[in-house]
Amino acid sequence: YLADTPIADQLAGTPEVAVGTLLAAGHQRILYLAGEDFNLVTIDRERGFRAVLSSLPEDSVDFQVSYGLWEISSGYSRIRALAEADDWWPTAIFAANDRVALGVIQALAEMGRSVPDDISVLGYDDQPALAKE
Repeated sequence: YLADTPIADQLAGTPEVAVGTLLAAGHQRILYLAGEDFNLVTIDRERGFRAVLSSLPEDSVDFQVSYGLWEISSGYSRIRALAEADDWWPTAIFAANDRVALGVIQALAEMGRSVPDDISVLGYDDQPALAKE
């Protein structure tokens, strides 16, 4: 990006609001479905999440990160893979963007899991084109 181009502050608002919302709802196992691990937005958001979580009592939240693409298919495939592993399951998922969240919701629906009854899904970006999906 250009140095004078405004971009969203990935540390200042997103992690605090997302983690705060999920913690207020009682979630203690949170999965962050991030973008690619080399992406600066991914790095900044994860750093923000970890900063918020580090202010909580130790071991009060089980936080895991899964890296992937910022696409519907990536959210879908990561949740299917997680379900097949069957060793850890979150109570809440924070998706890197609305596309990833849509893939998550599709996979969960196919597995018979209800959002928000069985699991909470929180997306980011408010992409208007996906509102009808």
